[in-house]
Amino acid sequence: MNNDFLPKDYKEKTPPSNYTKLEEGETVLRILDKPIMGWQGWEDGVNDKQEKVSKPVRVKDDDTQGFQVDSFDEEVRDVKFFWAMPVWNYNEKVVQIWVVTQASIRKALVALSNSKAWGNPIDYDISVTRTGKEKETKYSVMPTPKEVISPKIQADYLALNIDWEAWWKSEDPFNKDEGKSVDLDKILK
Repeated sequence: MNNDFLPKDYKEKTPPSNYTKLEEGETVLRILDKPIMGWQGWEDGVNDKQEKVSKPVRVKDDDTQGFQVDSFDEEVRDVKFFWAMPVWNYNEKVVQIWVVTQASIRKALVALSNSKAWGNPIDYDISVTRTGKEKETKYSVMPTPKEVISPKIQADYLALNIDWEAWWKSEDPFNKDEGKSVDLDKILK
């Protein structure tokens, strides 16, 4: 039977997420700003529609005090140290927040940052490759040749004006404030 209604390789489209999820294979990213650091766990709750949901609970990392497990309520589970940073995801063609809980990725970024040849990871794209599943998952990080960031990517990032204080409170950091404007001349210089 010949069905010409849809293309043979048709897949339903969904809008890209505001958060980077490393799928099997290669994800190419451009880090857009320095990471923020802290501890994140998960707490079960109910949303406005009375559906069960898990919500992140975050605590800023304060090197002067040290992390205290009792900073979280006992209902909070799976507590992990993280870096969070804005990135351009070339696979999705969108600015996202990348929450890095994997120590192997953070160690690779530290090594690149400390390298005389590579330096600041904001100055080049990185390729993160994920292989394996569940506890057998492995990540590799590879820099790409240094290149000036595209003015469009920079403009897209600055236009978002991510609200990190909202993010710390597990609120939508991408909530658009119609009153804010961006000076594109300043961005494109």
